[in-house]
Amino acid sequence: MKILVIQLTRLGDIYQTWPVLRALKRKFPQAELHVLLRKRFESAIAGLEVVTKVQTLDTSNILESLVAVSPSADAAMLRMNELCDRLVAENYDQVINLSFSKFSSTLNGYLERRGARALGYSRYRDESLKISDTISAYFYAQVGRDRESRIHLVKIFAAVAEVELALEDWRAPQSGFGQIEDRITLQIGASEAHKTLSAAKWITLIRQLRSWWSGEITMVGSMSETHLSESICSSLPDFFVTSLIGKTDLQQCMAIVRSSRLVIAPDSLLIHVAALTQTPVLNLSAASVNFYETGPLSVGSRVLRFENEVDLLIDEASRLAQQILNPQESIEVPEHFQLKEDIFQGLECYQSALNSKQASDFSWHLIRALYFEGELPKDPPAAFLQALEEIFEVNEVSQDCLVQIRAGKPIERFKKILERSDEVLQAIVGLVPATGPLVRKFFAEKVQIKPGTTEEILAATEQAHELLQKEVVALWTEYKKSNDYQEGVL
Repeated sequence: MKILVIQLTRLGDIYQTWPVLRALKRKFPQAELHVLLRKRFESAIAGLEVVTKVQTLDTSNILESLVAVSPSADAAMLRMNELCDRLVAENYDQVINLSFSKFSSTLNGYLERRGARALGYSRYRDESLKISDTISAYFYAQVGRDRESRIHLVKIFAAVAEVELALEDWRAPQSGFGQIEDRITLQIGASEAHKTLSAAKWITLIRQLRSWWSGEITMVGSMSETHLSESICSSLPDFFVTSLIGKTDLQQCMAIVRSSRLVIAPDSLLIHVAALTQTPVLNLSAASVNFYETGPLSVGSRVLRFENEVDLLIDEASRLAQQILNPQESIEVPEHFQLKEDIFQGLECYQSALNSKQASDFSWHLIRALYFEGELPKDPPAAFLQALEEIFEVNEVSQDCLVQIRAGKPIERFKKILERSDEVLQAIVGLVPATGPLVRKFFAEKVQIKPGTTEEILAATEQAHELLQKEVVALWTEYKKSNDYQEGVL
């Protein structure tokens, strides 16, 4: 058996794929396991013993053809065809797409049509998106920026790949820096500037750490963070911090993390490396990041969330770091989130340390009810029932259009009305965000409709609208029982 795993996103996602690849090898011990990565990230798979072969996509080579003095789409297509031919020649039995992108789904569809079993996003012959499994449909609807899913990406990757994870899947190759030293490692950069801190904040944090920490403090990161590191170092005594910014490759970074007692980092590469080395992490998580999906998975890790940099109290971060390193000491710590003792039990990997409520609790519990047979959340936000009534009315308009189409009326006559109805549903979500999980689930149902005859597509569209109406009525009825609302259209 020969399996290809497509992972064409960034470094952090590649390291989050390591446990899934190990689980795949455990499930299929005799299989050849290949991984397709962007060429610039090829080194992120080094040392992973279960991978038989690394296939690479040289995006710079392809883009070079498109931005040259004499751009050539033909040259870019030729290079793409060379990749496709190379992959087809491998005769894969199974292709697992963990990238969720247009290109990766197109490639997955291409290989599927040549005999491979495709998991994850794929494409039909007409290039429309093909979502054949429940977890990919969940990803389409509920995962991403400004969404409320609390399922970690590693769990989603594993579900797409149809494997069960085990603690043994998180381990790093043995290399260098074998002994754990008195070192705190900082990653000062992040994938996006708004996810990390300014030089002033890092300087203050390092000073705070130095008030109780006598060991090494080491900064690691890429060359692009050189200016930030220079600003930090120039404002501190030489012995306060050692900068290795731009001086280490990925394997050396992993070795440094392995030998550290703690990693402090924003949403960045090192928190995923630390999961493999089982180094505790203090994740400084900006509000724009959903740490539930991408946070640290090493035992003892904590997440300190902040709305914006001004709100992040460095003294609180320092005390939390101290508590991670000295769990037996009585240290007053701020509200934060901690990794659950058993990350495989339940959907979430994190819990509030002080059991405080969050603004997104309602939406998350609604997702659990819609997808995982969880209990409906209590105390819906203001205007939620009214929004349900509006969704019901808009959906009724769409269903009336479908009745007319089934009766033989021209589809074109109702196309704009159906499109406008979808726009109104999106507008309702904008006004009452708590309805987002329900409406996005409906849109995901529509995306899953296969190409076919007019009758087949009509029947599937009717079914999606009927399901939405059924779910709206069920929610409205349940909440009406326990809330004193005015009578509505339902």
